[in-house]
Amino acid sequence: MFNMTPSELQEFLHERALTSDEVIKATGVDKFAFRNWIKRGTLEIGHKHRLGRLAFSPADAMRVSAMVDLVSKIGISPLAAAKLAEQPVRLVETFIQAEEKHRSSDEYDGFSALPVPIDRFVSVALVQNEEVLTFNAYWDEDRLFFSGEDAGRVEGTHPMLSLSHVVLGSGLIVDDIMEKVRALMDEVVE
Repeated sequence: MFNMTPSELQEFLHERALTSDEVIKATGVDKFAFRNWIKRGTLEIGHKHRLGRLAFSPADAMRVSAMVDLVSKIGISPLAAAKLAEQPVRLVETFIQAEEKHRSSDEYDGFSALPVPIDRFVSVALVQNEEVLTFNAYWDEDRLFFSGEDAGRVEGTHPMLSLSHVVLGSGLIVDDIMEKVRALMDEVVE
């Protein structure tokens, strides 16, 4: 899927190599909204580089992309969206763990541990009162299959209470951001 070993993917996912302009370009986020989310602490991403500028990772770009989808396309508040923005990163980390286990198995066949391509995965958040349960699921043909365990519990917020569920295309976000980050890195090399 990513043409990397699980350890290489883990390192790449959290490598702080992107500038704010590169994250803005890769995610399509409005630069003023992006800076506002960081300044107010709505989205806790980026780490100060030794020169004083913020440096971001591909995982940070996935979080921002999820925020853009949740705020602009679904219409939930940035505060509520930030609580769900971790889901694409959790999906990749779940894949890394499954892939490590799969590769160490005696029955490793050289294929991915995923049952379908990553772009078919979604994160489903079920909202009840102030509690939000999140699950990873994937589409196979016309059926949605849920993972056996919940992907996490998120404290809900009042702006989400009017929703009963949110479906976030986590796999599409992962696929899109990884492709864009690779393209940005190729530009730097050339």
